[in-house]
This record gives sequence, C-alpha cells and structure tokens, in this order.
Amino acid sequence: MLFFFAAQPALAAPFCQLPRLREHPPAVASFKGGGRPASSGVVDSKIYPVRVHYRRPVDAERAEKVVLPALETAWAVQIDQVGWPAPPPDAGRGGSNAYDVYLTNEETYGGAYVYGFGPDVIDGDDWYSVPTYMALDEGIADAEMASFVAHELNHASQYTIDAWEWSTFVWEATAEVMADVVDDKSNDYIGYGAMEDFQEFPFLSLAFDGYRDQVVAVDPYSFYEYGGIVFGMFVEERYGTGDGTTLLALWDALAQPTQTYEPDFVDALATLDDGTSAAELYTEFALWRMFAASLDDGAHFEEAALWGEGTRVGAEASLTLDQVDGTPIEPVEKPYELGTSYVFVDLGEGTDELLRVDAVGQQDVQWSLVWAVWTDDGPARTGTIHPGEPLQVDIDLAGGTLAAVGVVNTGRETFDPDQMVIRRTFQLSLSTVPPGTSEPTDTDGTDTGTPTEPEPAPQSCGCRSLDPTGAWVIALALPLLSRRRRGVR
Repeated sequence: MLFFFAAQPALAAPFCQLPRLREHPPAVASFKGGGRPASSGVVDSKIYPVRVHYRRPVDAERAEKVVLPALETAWAVQIDQVGWPAPPPDAGRGGSNAYDVYLTNEETYGGAYVYGFGPDVIDGDDWYSVPTYMALDEGIADAEMASFVAHELNHASQYTIDAWEWSTFVWEATAEVMADVVDDKSNDYIGYGAMEDFQEFPFLSLAFDGYRDQVVAVDPYSFYEYGGIVFGMFVEERYGTGDGTTLLALWDALAQPTQTYEPDFVDALATLDDGTSAAELYTEFALWRMFAASLDDGAHFEEAALWGEGTRVGAEASLTLDQVDGTPIEPVEKPYELGTSYVFVDLGEGTDELLRVDAVGQQDVQWSLVWAVWTDDGPARTGTIHPGEPLQVDIDLAGGTLAAVGVVNTGRETFDPDQMVIRRTFQLSLSTVPPGTSEPTDTDGTDTGTPTEPEPAPQSCGCRSLDPTGAWVIALALPLLSRRRRGVR
C-alpha cells in the first residue's frame, strides 16, 4: 500500500507507509480479503476503463469534474503515450472490470494510496501483476488532485509490473517523476521539502527509505524516498529523454515473475546503459546531484535552477582555500553503500594553483571519486575517478569560485539492497600545489595512510545503525567542519 499525503499550506509533504503496512496490514474490515471503501455512487469514463466512486452524494460533481478528468489525463500520458501498463482487471470488484478510484475518508489520513492484493493474475509475461484500486481523501484540494492521481496511477502500473519489488525508494522516486511528466508546467514536486530531505544527507544509501533506522536517526520525519525524484530525474535526463520511458525500462528490468527479491533495484540499474555497472551509474549521479539550486551550471538537471537553496547537497566539510593544508580528513558521517561524502572548498578571490586530491577507503567496498569546479563563465569543470581506480588527481582551480570533491561508496561487488547495507570510512587529503606540478603517483595509500581496519559485519538485518560509538575520529579540526547542512552557505 502506498500513501501520498496531501500538501497543506504549511508545505506539508507526502508520507509513505509502505514498509509498515506491508508488514502489518490495516485491521480495518473494508480491507480484509481485498475489500473496498464504501461507495454510494459512481462516475464512469467514456474514454478509458476507469470508474470513480464517491461516498458522499455531495462529492458526485467533484468525482465527475475534478477526479475523472485528472485520471483520464494521467492515463493518456502514462499509459497511452509513455507505455506504462494498464492495471489488470479485478474480477468485477467495484461493480465492473474498470479500474476503481474511491473518494473516501477510509485509511487515507488526508492523502491517498494504492492498494494491491492477491496472486499474480497474468501468467507467462515475466511480471508479477496484481489488481489494485486507488483511494483519494475527500479533503484533497481540487488544485492538488491531478498531482495525487498521476502519482498514484503510476503505483498501479508498478504493481502491474512487479508487485513484489521491496525497495520503497524506487516506487516513490518513480511515481514522483511520472507525476511531473503528466503536468510538467506545475512543478508540484518543488516546495514541500522532500528533495531537501534527500539532498541533506548524501551519505545515506539509495537503498533506504524514510522508515529505515539509519534515516530516522538523522531525520525522524524524513520524506527521503520522495526526494528520490532527484535520482529519478537523473535517470530520465541522463539515460533517456525525460518522458518516463527510461524509468519504465528500469522497472521492466527489476521485475520477476515469482515472489522473489531478484533481480532487484541495483541489478536493474546496470541495464540502463550498455557497459555501465550500477557502481558507475551511481558515481555519475554523485556528480550530478551537486548541481542543484544556485549551483546549477546549465549542463545537468533541466529544472535545477528552480529548486530552493535547501536542495544543495549536504557537505561533510566546508573549507576556505587557506584551510586546505593536506590534513587527512575522516568523515564523521561515513557513507553507506550507494552513498557519498562531499567536501566543498570556497576559492575566494580565486587561485591558479592545483587542488591535489588523495583518498583511500576501506578495502571491502568499491570507491570512486567525483569533483567539480564552478566558474563565473559557463558550465563547471567536472571529473570522475571510476570505481576501483586510485583516488588521486590534481584539479585545475584557475578561474574557479568554488570546488567540491565527493568520495563515493559504490558498494561491495556482492551488494544486495534487499539485505544488509553497510557503511565504510575513508581518508581524504586535500592540498594545493603550484601549476605544472606533476600529478601524484601514489597508489598504495602511503600519502594519507590507510584507514582503520573495517568494522566487523553485524549479524543482524540492515535496519540498525552500523555506527559503533567512537569507532572513527575526525582528523580535521572540528571548527572546520559544517555537518548536516542543506548545502554550502
């Protein structure tokens, strides 16, 4: 069951209860055995196999003039144009084989949900497809209804492809992108705080959602998975045309015809571009996510300049140029698999020097490195060191105003997001050298030292913090750090 809570004037955000509700289904009688919310009347579409139910006679006109048009528009874009699958018939529940949408107050809590139930109803198609219905709270404002309907209809298509997919992040990130595809002009995804929640803590994993202990530990009220629209937009804009077809291909790749967890979200990422592994793809995302709000350089996200300053990626440390002295840095917030730690350097009035970067991470995961130098003229200069290569580079700072380095934990070769997600540390050394100085050649970690031996792997599930008290010490003086920030101020 996927909830999408109504936006209120105070910029309240959607809130997904999928993990809890899958483990503890609602005890309300109407949901037992695939039951439905109460209905006193219906409005049927003359265009598509959809039916809108209303509980109160006073809502009959809203059902016809607000909900049904929003549903028909979302169906036309997502299913007819983009190619997402139509929900399968539900054996006449709701009075017909049309897709049922309910205006109700049952279990909606001011928002909306899609509920999927039953066994796979389409044999032989390599998908695990179950019937669903949609519930919309009667209190949702008319102006917000289209966004809710588009988001929830995408969940219905997701249930048609892979009802067994367990990564809530990919459910919500995809549905948020598709709601924006349906109504690109409104940009409803901006302003309710989800992107800020996602961007503030880049050391967290793409495998997490707002219910995971690791997320709750830093933000008990996080809308992390909804902020995953940042990742969904990256997938669409980097590997596709921005119309939703690439995310559809991602879902097709992660589908399985039986109740299993494989292939999973990470497996599917490796199918988006020939020859690109999930580790490589996530590394490129770690670069892209730096270009938000005022750090947009016009060469990455199409709409990033519209995002608020709170969407600037969080920094483990923010330094001035005179604080760059080669002192090794170990992160306070060690990155989880598919997580990144960033260090920003304010270049002040500028310099012609090179920024020498030398990093080494614990050896039981793969590491990569990304960097960028912003200038006052044109797109930023960027670069990447790919997973498995020595994390050493000299970066040209000439003409730059701001530089950033991201150390990326791309995960173990056997990384499985449905199981334990581990975090690991690294040491990063930043120093300045004159132009023309040769690049560093050290490849064995002797320049910065090797981080402390890896933490022993916990023997429990990945739903607990793996951060033992006092396990790591930051080598950089604490006054230089600016942690848990919404970007760099």
